[in-house]
This record gives sequence, structure tokens and C-alpha cells, in this order.
Amino acid sequence: MDIREARLKKEFAAEYPGIPLEVWIPVAELARKLVERHQNGRKAGRFTRTFDPTHFEFRGGASDRRARGSRTRTTDRKDPPKLQQTDRPLES
Repeated sequence: MDIREARLKKEFAAEYPGIPLEVWIPVAELARKLVERHQNGRKAGRFTRTFDPTHFEFRGGASDRRARGSRTRTTDRKDPPKLQQTDRPLES
């Protein structure tokens, strides 16, 4: 599987100090930098959005599409919650 990479677009460089401009870096490394940036901002009493994906270009990664409902984060639930069914008929 190819490594997923991202690069910061030139027009958004000022919003992401410390992120190299127009250099392809592994997304895992970018994620660590963005989370660190967000946490440092919170400690300093500032709110910073983690990132806007439109500010970056992406390439590589798995070419296979994931199944609908597949887990993409370690914090996602393994089994999605089931809908509750009621005994009452639907009202028109």
C-alpha cells in the first residue's frame, strides 16, 4: 500500500507556521504536527482549527474504496448503534 501524503498549498502557508510549504510529507507526520499545533494553541488560550483539508493537496494511500460504515478512526465504535423500533404505528 502506498503511503498517503499531503502538501500545504502556497496560499495558506501563513495559517500553518511550522508546516513545510509545497513539500509532500506523510499524512501521519502532518497529523502529528497539526494536533501539536492545536494543543499548543489551547494551552495558550487560543482556539485553532486542527486543519481545513482544502488547504492541502493529497496523493497516494489505498486505492481501494472502504466499505460504507467502515471504521476510519481508532475511536469509532466497532458496531454502529442499532435503530430503536417502536410498537406504535407511524402517524400520517
